[in-house]
Amino acid sequence: MIQSGQTQDFWWCGDVSGHTTDTILHEQVNFTGGGHVTVPEQAVLEETAGSWDSVYTCNSDVVEGSFTNPLGNGATYT
Repeated sequence: MIQSGQTQDFWWCGDVSGHTTDTILHEQVNFTGGGHVTVPEQAVLEETAGSWDSVYTCNSDVVEGSFTNPLGNGATYT
């Protein structure tokens, strides 16, 4: 989960109908004016047949890399 201001972004592993392996899902919640608005969940990384992410995307072999903050502030992380 990443929170920036009144916006919370959630990523988690799930199983989407018709898929045999893990899928990474995302949902966003914006807290404004005493209430909240939820952007429906959507798949952000699904398997690609014959590629590195063809199975077990939630159990990846990536342990280190250079990553840019998905909220667009330009920060990078290792």
